[in-house]
Formats: sequence, structure tokens, C-alpha cells
Amino acid sequence: MEKDIKFIKVLCKRILKEKFAWEKYQNGGCYYIPNLGGRVIQTERIVCSYGLCGYSVWFPNSNLPEIQWDFDLHKLSVDDMSFSQWWQETFAAYLKEQNRAARELAFVRYIKDKCHA
Repeated sequence: MEKDIKFIKVLCKRILKEKFAWEKYQNGGCYYIPNLGGRVIQTERIVCSYGLCGYSVWFPNSNLPEIQWDFDLHKLSVDDMSFSQWWQETFAAYLKEQNRAARELAFVRYIKDKCHA
């Protein structure tokens, strides 16, 4: 999970800096991208009444979230949330899980010490 979070964060930062060449991957096929963590991606144009207004990136056969970039609004969204909101919620959940795992490990060590004392 930690690798997935870091991967999404790096990809989103590339998109925000306009360093993700999404046009290369818009032909409807799946593409293996070794320099993006070895992931398979697909992209699709987002078209509105006046033309191209953004694109969407998703990861087939994976539970990674869909990412959308809106050219007009300069808005990046991850699973229909703003990137900053997604990052705060995901990172908070990750830290909570890490803290829970650390507490469980400390408890196991405590029990082992008590049993062997």
C-alpha cells in the first residue's frame, strides 16, 4: 500500500507540473510504464461542448484510484476528490494503520517479555 500511495503522489505531482506526457497513452490501449513504478495505465480525453477540457488516467486490473486533470479549472482530482483532500485522507489513514501496527508489535513484545521473565 505504501508504494501505491507514493506512486499516486509522484504521478499527481508530475501532472500538476505538466510533466506527464498523457498524449502518448491516449490510443485506447494499455501501456506498461517502467519509469512510473512499472504500472499499466490507460488514459482518455475528457471532452466537453467546446472541445478538449482534460484527461483521465486509470490503472486496469488494479485497485489504484482514477486521476483526472481539468485543463480549464486547473483541477486535479483523485477518485472524485481534490488531490489535496485525497492526500490528507489517505496519508491520515496510512499513519493510523502504521500506529496500530506499532501498538500491536509493542504489545506482542510486552507479552513475550512478561512470559519469559
